[in-house]
Amino acid sequence: VMAVLRLADTPVPPEMFQQEPADLGFAADGIGVPLAALHRLNSAPEQLERALAGLLGDGLAEQHLGGYRLPA
Repeated sequence: VMAVLRLADTPVPPEMFQQEPADLGFAADGIGVPLAALHRLNSAPEQLERALAGLLGDGLAEQHLGGYRLPA
């Protein structure tokens, strides 16, 4: 089973953190991200880029349709 993580080009608006349910999906073929994790990633995009580079390097993720495909 695979899931797709899509990255936004702009920061996530603060009002997104007020929405329910607690996990948000970015697209029909995307994965839900816990709000606390989303806030951390939004605050430190360079950490997300390093993490994704590591996953790609280890063969645990692949580029897919403008985002990344990760094991679910």
